[in-house]
Amino acid sequence: MHTLGAKMHAMIKKAKNKASLVLLLLMLISVIFLHVEWATSENGTLLVVDNQEIDLVGAMTNQSIRLTRNCAAVSQLQPTDAKYQRAKSLIKNYSPPNSESAQIASAWTAGEWTLVEVEFSDLLPVTPTTDTASFFRHSPANCAKAN
Repeated sequence: MHTLGAKMHAMIKKAKNKASLVLLLLMLISVIFLHVEWATSENGTLLVVDNQEIDLVGAMTNQSIRLTRNCAAVSQLQPTDAKYQRAKSLIKNYSPPNSESAQIASAWTAGEWTLVEVEFSDLLPVTPTTDTASFFRHSPANCAKAN
């Protein structure tokens, strides 16, 4: 008889655990339906939680980029570097007289690519990214020399 009572107690405990899990699942589903939805906008499909838009796909993409980005090949150019000097000369000669006030705020390179942040006294700042080889080969200064 003692084992029968123990078995009944175990069955009741299992039933309570199952009821708790079912109740938890129902509460979770109801909270999701009340507070979470998907919305389509010009930015794509967004997760909306309590009227707060979250770009879940964008956040996952940004995290993936952060984890896989390899910047080992990128280096900052110094004013004494030849690529820096060529970029500075090209920018100053590109559209005179306004471009003559060009000041390079920073310059970066990776392989044949160069990115230069340029500030002017009378113009808005620019940040051209160029394939260095073709950029210098087809620059206005080099085209003028060829003619």
